[in-house]
Amino acid sequence: MFRITKALTLMICAGVIMMSLPSMARADSFLTTSEDGGVLILNIAFAPSLSPLSQTFTTGNFSVVIFGSIFENGADGSDIMTSAVKVTNNTTATHSIQLIYGSDNFTLPSGPNLSIESGLAGAVTRGTVTATFQAFADAGNFVGYTLGSYSYSNGVQTATLTGSTFDTGSAVGTFTRLGSPYSLTTATTLTMSGGASANFPATRL
Repeated sequence: MFRITKALTLMICAGVIMMSLPSMARADSFLTTSEDGGVLILNIAFAPSLSPLSQTFTTGNFSVVIFGSIFENGADGSDIMTSAVKVTNNTTATHSIQLIYGSDNFTLPSGPNLSIESGLAGAVTRGTVTATFQAFADAGNFVGYTLGSYSYSNGVQTATLTGSTFDTGSAVGTFTRLGSPYSLTTATTLTMSGGASANFPATRL
């Protein structure tokens, strides 16, 4: 879950293949994957700003079936809503995959102080999986996989496993935008044992 809304008074919480490609500085929505802490970085998909993304792909040690993300720019709140039907570690060893997706050129809601709520939920269908989630925003409209370049983050959210399901709960913060458009990006990281599979039917910013 990743949702950004207007903050009133204090705050109201409503809620790629190119190896070693430099982080983008262009008008895009995008999906990038990184494996094992940045050992393999691949740009999977680009589309015009705020356009939906949908991809099925195999990269490095993983396969991802029907990853989809939409970007909503609304006066009552802007959102990134994402799901992946199945993510599988195709090897016998433990590996991690990070899925980074976002867009620039959000203009709503009106600012300057915006409330950001973020979270991730999913399910483990085989093996063992740990999950983290992090939401980012940038007042300068930066977009790309260099996460340290964003001006704001809600911090790392670690999912709690209950039975076969996992959930980070919600993190809430206040982002101060400028008069210009701004960007929103999220990063989902799954550390998976060999042969493990999972899905995350519910991520929203």
